[in-house]
Amino acid sequence: MATLKKHRILILGVSGYLGSAIYKELHSYYKTFGTYRTPLKANENNKQFFHYDFEEDDIFEILNVVKPTIIISALRGDFSAQLTAHKHVFEYISTVKKCKIIFLSSANVFDTFEHFPSYEYDKTLSESIYGRFKIRIENDLMRLPASKYVLARLPMVFGSQCPRMEKLDLAVQQNQAIEVFPNTIINVNNDVKLSQQI
Repeated sequence: MATLKKHRILILGVSGYLGSAIYKELHSYYKTFGTYRTPLKANENNKQFFHYDFEEDDIFEILNVVKPTIIISALRGDFSAQLTAHKHVFEYISTVKKCKIIFLSSANVFDTFEHFPSYEYDKTLSESIYGRFKIRIENDLMRLPASKYVLARLPMVFGSQCPRMEKLDLAVQQNQAIEVFPNTIINVNNDVKLSQQI
C-alpha cells in the first residue's frame, strides 16, 4: 500500500459525473485531490478539493500546491477556456520530471466514419464541433513525450447518475418520445468499470 500512496493524483473536474466516479475509485489507494467548479455540498472544506473555475482561474497555483504525479482531466465546459487550461497543464507537465496526464477524450474524434470501426492509430476526423475540439486538445497533448500522457478515447459512459440516464428517466416520467436509432452499433462503458480501468 505504501507504494500506491506515493502517487499524488489530481482530478480536474472532480465534481462532474466522471471525475466524481474516478475519485470514488482511487481515493482509497492514492493521495487523490480534485478541482471543482460547481459547489460540493459536504466537501467544500475538504483540503483535498480546490475550487477552480478554468474560465477565470489559473491552474498553476493548484499544481504547485498539490505537486501531482498524475493528472486526470475530466473537465467540461467552455471549449476555448478548456483549450487554455489544458495548454497550461501541458506546460506544467513538460517542466516537471515525475508527472503525467490521463486525458479523457472521446470517440467523437472519429465521428466522420460513422459506418466503419475506428482504431487507436487511425487518423482522427470529425464533423462535430465537439469532436474537432477534442482533436485540438489531443494534438497539443501529443506534443508531449509519449511517456508523459495517456490518451483515453471514451465511448458513451452510462451509470445510474449519468446525465443521459437522468434525461431518459425524465422523458419516461413525462411520457415524452425518445429518439432511437435502429441497427446502429455503438460502444458503451459504465462509470464503475471506467474508473476501475483507469
